Amino acid sequence: MKPLKILSMSFVTGLSGALMPGPVLAVTISSVIQVGFIAAVLIMIGHSILELVMVLALALGLKNILGNRYVTGFIGVVGGAVLLWFSYGMIKSAYMGISVPEANVVAQASTITNFDLILKGIVTSASNPYWVIWWATIGATYMLVSLEKSVVGISSFYIGHISSDFVWYIAVAIALVLGKKVLSDRIYMILIIVCGLFLVYMGVYFFYTGIKKFVKYGKEA
Repeated sequence: MKPLKILSMSFVTGLSGALMPGPVLAVTISSVIQVGFIAAVLIMIGHSILELVMVLALALGLKNILGNRYVTGFIGVVGGAVLLWFSYGMIKSAYMGISVPEANVVAQASTITNFDLILKGIVTSASNPYWVIWWATIGATYMLVSLEKSVVGISSFYIGHISSDFVWYIAVAIALVLGKKVLSDRIYMILIIVCGLFLVYMGVYFFYTGIKKFVKYGKEA
């Protein structure tokens, strides 16, 4: 897979995760109201630092098992299955009438420091079980594909992934500062469905690639 394709697919997959409400979004909303627009940027910096650590850890760990088709096939199948599970949840939530998250926190004077906000980004991400599941399955699968292009592939994956987080959370922060919704509920629902369908495509792709590894491994055994 070419680096540009890795970057673009990583961006869309990352965006599909960023769009779904979670602890990081909740903390970002409350912090922006208390501190201002800069809170979203600092929280995302903390989030991206943690994800850089995870990318490097996976790169170092996975590099040693790339030659084992059985292991890479297993990771591909599991990663694809989890992507399909996530896509089902996204599409289901859209059809059930998911709404754009809004702030309901009253603005107040704050003594929160920049370091506090960066730390919030790290802690809220690390404490989210879905974040761990994502990196252990989908993230690991993407890393296997990225490692085929060495440093360029890994860099493309990481940049694409964190860019999606920054784009969405900065949009949320701007909307909060302006006192508006980021998107209408209808557009938000359509965006969720589109991202969910993209995850279906990627899930099938990874699952199929993983199965091919098993079949090839079995023929050569």
